[in-house]
Amino acid sequence: MFCYVVFHRGTPGINTYTSKALDVDQFMNENFDFLFVVAAGNDGRSGFTSVHSPGVSKNALTIGATDFDHTQLVSFSSIGYNYDQHMFKPNIVTPGTNLMSAGTRNTNETYTCNVQVSSGTSMATPIAAGAAILVRQYFENASFWGTFCNTDYRSCPKVYEGSGSHGLISGALVKAVLVCMQD
Repeated sequence: MFCYVVFHRGTPGINTYTSKALDVDQFMNENFDFLFVVAAGNDGRSGFTSVHSPGVSKNALTIGATDFDHTQLVSFSSIGYNYDQHMFKPNIVTPGTNLMSAGTRNTNETYTCNVQVSSGTSMATPIAAGAAILVRQYFENASFWGTFCNTDYRSCPKVYEGSGSHGLISGALVKAVLVCMQD
């Protein structure tokens, strides 16, 4: 089974390898087809170590937010190295300012649905999760691999159409493609 999990931004002010980050890394190690997509946090103004846990984990795809014209990282988006100083986070950035979203409004003790405009890495993260699902769907297209990829090579996923199996497409592969596409 394959699933993308979107965490709300992590714990503010905690840029260390917490039990939450450890859980993400262990789970992805044991379940190769999962990918955790995590908001980096909104403490970018605090400095270079502002990525929240579990965004500091090695295996999570950590998402930052871009400005209104989507050309550069917005000032509130958390940045910095992961827990062991070997990787820079966020891994990728997506639009995260002035996005429309579903919301609720409390009027006279009655909640009603409305549309609201919000900004933050939590708004950017679902965009990245959707892109990750599309990348995985692309890799699952057996007709593509049957035409262009020699499945005898380890780098070419073997996809078994109609068997109910999702083949050998890992969350790490999907993460790598998204990171490479960002450059």
